Amino acid sequence: MLRASMLTVAVLLLSGGCARQAPPPVYRGPTLTLTQVVEQINRNNQAIPTLYAQVSLEADIVDKGRSRFINTGGDIFVRKPRELLLRGKKPAMGKVFEMGSTQDRYWLTTYVDDATRWWGHYRNIGKPCAGQMPIRPDLVGEVLGIGDISPDFLQPPLLTMTFNNDVDVYMLNWHSRAADRWITEKSIWYDRETLLPRKVLLYDANGRPILRANLSNHKAVQTDAEPPARRPVIATDYQLFFPDSGSRMTLRLSDMRLQNQGGHPRQGTIVFREEPDATEIQIDKDCDE
Repeated sequence: MLRASMLTVAVLLLSGGCARQAPPPVYRGPTLTLTQVVEQINRNNQAIPTLYAQVSLEADIVDKGRSRFINTGGDIFVRKPRELLLRGKKPAMGKVFEMGSTQDRYWLTTYVDDATRWWGHYRNIGKPCAGQMPIRPDLVGEVLGIGDISPDFLQPPLLTMTFNNDVDVYMLNWHSRAADRWITEKSIWYDRETLLPRKVLLYDANGRPILRANLSNHKAVQTDAEPPARRPVIATDYQLFFPDSGSRMTLRLSDMRLQNQGGHPRQGTIVFREEPDATEIQIDKDCDE
């Protein structure tokens, strides 16, 4: 009897000790058209021409095998379509981290150990002469998910949509034309019920992922233009991974509003400034020679 009981216990342990869990249900109900999906996304995003928020930031910034760990608070400023400034500061250390983008340049600066700034020009993105940056600010701007979507689906970049029953999301995919083929630029997954972004995938010209991001914990942006129930909504938790460099970043936003108390971001307030104490790495310097 004892041996039989022990054998039964062993079989239960090997099999997991419990019944196999049923897979999550697959959604088979009605879905929206691409036009309807884009209209609802734009209704939310067009109410956010600018954004200010407090930020909690963690990042492993990897460059040529060297990793710098950043853990700090800060703030973020966004002016669509391209301007961005993300700053990290600590009371005892001052500036710890900065990431920025203007209409023509983008940069990433760390002040941990030896200060280093990577930067480049938008005109050279994607060219063979341009080097790699641990984390590209323009990609982070894409992940925020507040950009407006063109309703002209026949103009490049071409937009297509598929519906994923298994995870209950609309998958919007953007494609552009290269010299010899069409390429996929990005895919953003929107929750079927809320039409808020849950995942962002960005690709290079060869289809390799250059950024994977998960978005969650969506909350309203404070604005006096709308009552609380109709305020625009964005994600507040972002998990980003950059496969080419191995860098990772976690952002948690709070106190989201269109502008801070000083009225920023305004035109001309996000600029590429001199960094005399930082080692400069211009990733596209070979493009200008």
